[in-house]
Amino acid sequence: MTPEQFKAARNSLGLSGTQMGRMLGYKGEHVRIQIHEMETGKKTIRDPQIRLMQAYLSGYRPEDWP
Repeated sequence: MTPEQFKAARNSLGLSGTQMGRMLGYKGEHVRIQIHEMETGKKTIRDPQIRLMQAYLSGYRPEDWP
């Protein structure tokens, strides 16, 4: 998944960067920055993050979905 595809997926899910970060397991005050760096290519999008994003795009919604 490219950074552009990752950002498009987040947008299609209707999630903010902070919400997406929390759904991917990031914690702390810099959650949004982690997502921004993945969307701009500064940070590698790892396989577990891609698989989780694909699950969300396929309709999976955990109990804590925003």
